[in-house]
This record gives sequence, structure tokens and C-alpha cells, in this order.
Amino acid sequence: MSTKKKEVVKEKTLHTPEKDKSMLTRRDFIGTVAGIGAMGLVEGPGKKIKEHQMPIWSGDLGHAAKQKRRVAKSSKSDRPNMIVIIADTWRADHLGCYGSTRIKTPYLDEFAKMSVLFADASAEGLPTIPCRRVYHTGKSVLPESKWEPLGKTDVTFAQVLSKRGFTTGFIVDTYHHFKPDYNFHRGFDSWQWVRGQETDRWKSGPKE
Repeated sequence: MSTKKKEVVKEKTLHTPEKDKSMLTRRDFIGTVAGIGAMGLVEGPGKKIKEHQMPIWSGDLGHAAKQKRRVAKSSKSDRPNMIVIIADTWRADHLGCYGSTRIKTPYLDEFAKMSVLFADASAEGLPTIPCRRVYHTGKSVLPESKWEPLGKTDVTFAQVLSKRGFTTGFIVDTYHHFKPDYNFHRGFDSWQWVRGQETDRWKSGPKE
């Protein structure tokens, strides 16, 4: 009789990851965000900001005149730090933290260890702009699945956080987030456009 112990190798899959205390289900996350939103974010009826008439370099001047810009006084806070990274058309199984061994993502894997890792997170739609409207507003793609900017009555996640005392920032390398009429930077205390991507001829040149 062999005394050797058989090693049982558990196959890791993307769909059935091992449970971890740091993991948060999508239902838990939505419930948390809904709770924050229910605490009282209502835009005043007197705010009539014609954002579509403003060029990208001007910012939201009408909003800035009515609201003081807040700067974090200290790095110490009892509030959680939230960093949301959005990468277009990036599959989860191309990340080490979700089981990929072929593609190396050491920095994001290390970041994931210190963060809340969603066990099952899926985009609600495929087109770029509708998906990003979901990220910013929490609204369903259906029935609002058109390729269109934020509506005037849409309340963004940044606005919810700002109302609850968070200082927010938005760093993006694609112009359509700031494009007049789209205004995905709405509600952020600061924003930065990292130039040189897509059809930004100021950086990439006229051949593009």
C-alpha cells in the first residue's frame, strides 16, 4: 500500500473564484451606493448650466461660481479611499488577480490585494458610451441604451460622493469624456485630460 499522499490540485476558474473576505458582491456594492444616494442628493431646480456651450478648456464655470472648490486638508480620514480604473475592452481573465498566468499584471495584482475585488462583475452592455453612462450614473443600459451623453437630469456617482464630503478627481486620456455635450466630468472637483490618444492632433499629429 502506497503511503504517498495524493495532492489535490484545485482548478481556478474565472466564474467560481474562492471566497475571500475582501470580495464584495455586485448586489452588496449596489446596495451600498444606493444607500449613499438615498442620503439626500438633489440638484437644485435653479441650476441651469449650459455645459454643451462650454469648450473643454473652460471647465464648468457656472457650477464653479456657485460651489467652492474643496481641497483635501489631510491624507488621514475615516472615509475609505476609492480608486476606480476603467479600461476599454479589457477582459477580466487577462488579469493575474483573476487567474491569468499568461499575461503578467503585477502592479494591478498588488493593487487588488489591498482593495475590494469583485467576484463576478460584468458590463451591462457592449457599446462604449452606454457602458460609461452606467458607470457614472448607475442607470441601466435598458431602456437608455443609445449612444448619447449624460442627460441634464442624470445624477453622477461623483456628485453623490461630493455631497457626502468626498474630494473627487477624474483623470482620463480619451477626449470624448470631456467633449462638449458629453460632460462625463460632471460633479468632479477636478479633472485632467492626458493628451495624445485617439484623434488628438495636438499631440499625435495630423496623420491620424
